[in-house]
Amino acid sequence: MSYIKGIYPVLFLLLMSACSRQSGTENILSYVDPDIGGVGLLLQPTRPTVQLPNQMIRMYPVREDYLDDQIRYFPLTLISHRNGELFGIMPFTGELNDKAPVSAWDNQLEVATPYYYSTWLEDYDITVDFAPGAMSGYFRIQYNDGDKKLFLAKLHDGIWQMTENKTLTAEERFQGMKARVHCELGEEGSLESKTIAGRDRQFVVFRGNSPGVIEFRYAVSFISAEQARQNLAEEMPQCSFEKTKETAEAKWESALGKIEVEGGTDDQKRTFYTALYRCYERMINITEGGKYYSNYDGKVHESARPFYVDDWIWDTFLALHPLRTILDPETESDMIQSYITMYEQSGWLPAFPILWGDNPCMNGFHSTIMILSFLLMVLHSAYPILIPMRSKVFQY
Repeated sequence: MSYIKGIYPVLFLLLMSACSRQSGTENILSYVDPDIGGVGLLLQPTRPTVQLPNQMIRMYPVREDYLDDQIRYFPLTLISHRNGELFGIMPFTGELNDKAPVSAWDNQLEVATPYYYSTWLEDYDITVDFAPGAMSGYFRIQYNDGDKKLFLAKLHDGIWQMTENKTLTAEERFQGMKARVHCELGEEGSLESKTIAGRDRQFVVFRGNSPGVIEFRYAVSFISAEQARQNLAEEMPQCSFEKTKETAEAKWESALGKIEVEGGTDDQKRTFYTALYRCYERMINITEGGKYYSNYDGKVHESARPFYVDDWIWDTFLALHPLRTILDPETESDMIQSYITMYEQSGWLPAFPILWGDNPCMNGFHSTIMILSFLLMVLHSAYPILIPMRSKVFQY
């Protein structure tokens, strides 16, 4: 107990430092480099993930790693960290041959930040921009020459449908659950299909051959197709791409600005703030409009409190969860409650909770240590009050 008493003054000073960022400080987002770790020699590489902090829409260009010179498509979100993608689009021009469209890209022309991504597809002379929302995403596609087409990729089990020439919907089934997407296009098009390598593949052909910008807004739901439509209407009713980008940037500035670094070199700041950015990839909040679908019991639940999933706890219990307790105890409390809720729904405290359920792929039971650590850190300050409460209880 003496060790815990001794560490709390240090935690208090860290918390005060985190919450006292001075005005006029430098742009810390300029230090974040999502391409660090982009080559995995033994394990999976990290990805230049674009998302809001701890939110469910996560996007990165699908390629083997940073050294791969081909982009295959852009997912609309992820199933889980390192466990595959959901839906996907790939802009192209010309005719589909016997393969899905892919394109070379130029790392000198790629912009990767936590809140904004841009790249140039060399094979088709197309520029793709992306900015994230919590439940929605916004692509801006600049076609510079020729016809305008959009390949619809990565359907595990389902098809795309188009209504009113400007609305796309789809459903994917995976690991015993479903995801739905509702997309709104900035220009009318027609939905076509072609058999490629024995599979029916779908794509959109936009009207007219003149160069131009196509905007592609969408939202994802794990509840229903109607909820996906509502998510888009709620989060991006009349939102512009630049407004979406600015909002995402502000949220990241707020998150990373909780820690202000003094001293050190630019390289050290680059390492630090990139690592801090990675801390917000997981867990993710899958609450939609005051409710959420949980595959831990296969039901939709109403809740005023966020429900978080996708925690690779073997990696995060030792440092990330205690750090979040210092920087954002309310969010950490919601994440702890999500573990308890998963236990109540499934009858088992998860050892490795991801989107579709518990996935205990590592030895040990680290969620118990994580919860105990949180209780020790948070309840320690209330210890003097707990003593008389304990005495009162034992009087009865």
